[in-house]
Amino acid sequence: MGREITAGRMHEPPFENPTMRIPPRIPLSLLLLFSAASTAAAQASFQDVGNLPGEQGSRLWKVSADGASSVGQATAGGGTTTHAVRWVGSGPLEDLGDLPGGQDGSSAWGIDGNGSTIVGGSESASGTEAFRWISGTGMVGLGDLAGGAFDSTALGVSGDGSWTVGFGTDAVGQKPVRWDAAGNIQHLGNMPGGSGLGQALAISASGDVIVGTGQWGSDYWPFIWTAQTGPQPISGSLPGMNAGRAEGVSDDGQVVVGVAFSDTYIYPFRYAPGSGMQSLGYLPGSVFAAIAKDCTADGRIVVGSNMCRDPHSGQYFHKATIWDPVNGLRELQQVLENEYGIALPGWELWLAGGISADGRVIAGYGVNPKGYYRGFIATLPWPCLDPTSYCDTAPNSAGPGALMVWSGSTSASANDLVLMASGAPPNKPAIFFYGADQTQVPFGDGFRCVGTPIFRLPVISTDPLGNASFPLDITAITNPGGQIQPGDTWNFQLWYRDPSHGSAGYNVSDGLEVLFCD
Repeated sequence: MGREITAGRMHEPPFENPTMRIPPRIPLSLLLLFSAASTAAAQASFQDVGNLPGEQGSRLWKVSADGASSVGQATAGGGTTTHAVRWVGSGPLEDLGDLPGGQDGSSAWGIDGNGSTIVGGSESASGTEAFRWISGTGMVGLGDLAGGAFDSTALGVSGDGSWTVGFGTDAVGQKPVRWDAAGNIQHLGNMPGGSGLGQALAISASGDVIVGTGQWGSDYWPFIWTAQTGPQPISGSLPGMNAGRAEGVSDDGQVVVGVAFSDTYIYPFRYAPGSGMQSLGYLPGSVFAAIAKDCTADGRIVVGSNMCRDPHSGQYFHKATIWDPVNGLRELQQVLENEYGIALPGWELWLAGGISADGRVIAGYGVNPKGYYRGFIATLPWPCLDPTSYCDTAPNSAGPGALMVWSGSTSASANDLVLMASGAPPNKPAIFFYGADQTQVPFGDGFRCVGTPIFRLPVISTDPLGNASFPLDITAITNPGGQIQPGDTWNFQLWYRDPSHGSAGYNVSDGLEVLFCD
């Protein structure tokens, strides 16, 4: 049975969340299956991260924001335990060891933005103890809350490594906590009307927003925490939802992803202000049980896993997933094989647990051709997503205001993006301009949505219907500061003359944010 990684209490298959047992009304069989917690720019790649010397199994849980490092666990001691590991570049896996005293065993669950700080849980002389590992310093125990059994684990860390989140245990039970840079522990407080039990599972890049799961009523519910509000239940719910947990959060703390439970379904969800909590759906032919584990810095790409059932053997297994608003939920292995031509004979990719800030690097694990759990790194080209509108337009002589639109694609290699706008005055001089930063400040009779420095494109004219159009040829841009490359995000806007409306004699459209892909 080469697939198992045995590590005492660190033994967890893919829908990972150490020792949190929620919700009690979900069948035990489903809970067991859902337990847990450099290539060329235009090419995709897949890397088996291997194992520790003399061992067979490994799993990766998270990847750093810059995509250069990832962390997880690998079998050690002849398969009798696991050790926290780090993967950097082309490897090999680095054994981070464990805390002194107690049984042998550790796992790494979180990593900061550049891979210099890693957090997790380890067996120590006191019990199971959260740790922080810093490059050059090594692994240091973070202690636990006072009272109760000694049992703490760190599950996430802020972008600069200064804040760590997870759970500690007091006389009441497991509680969501955070540690500061000095190692001081703080209980995050109670959900409204709750007991204070729960876990903190992820933290925003700045450390201002923490998400997790906390007791609310008779079940555990996904929460969002800030210093001003304490832990608050995520607003909204899914059909029949009676419990859940938040697993990941965008850099700004606005988008939250996780898993929601009902008596019938296990939903992978994405929450964002304005759209509320939405199910990401399921893979064709899978059972209605899936999880969202992590998201990109802007929350637009989500990774996770979907449970499946073999119709012949009746056995359950998992498929790693990737979601974006254009393509919806897809099987990661099919994306790698069918879209990028990566041959993975004999592999089964089970979980995509972490994704880099830009969406290019995914860390997870699967079953390799020899039947062992094995961590992997998948590197993708820059994702091609639709441009998004932002900022406000303002009324003009033609109506309520000019709006940016587009045609073609955001692919830098295709170089076929056409900038367009509608609703401007007819037959007037106009200029599309762009910049790397966003703002909203008064400008003419409207609002400038593009921050400085600004790069101007050639003068054009609106047509008799008030439309503007400009085929963007990125190879013709001569200003070094305005060069457009795959992975760049640029913001575009239209300036146009409008002498018969307002006092300035000119106005601008709303803004259009464009992430250029390969």
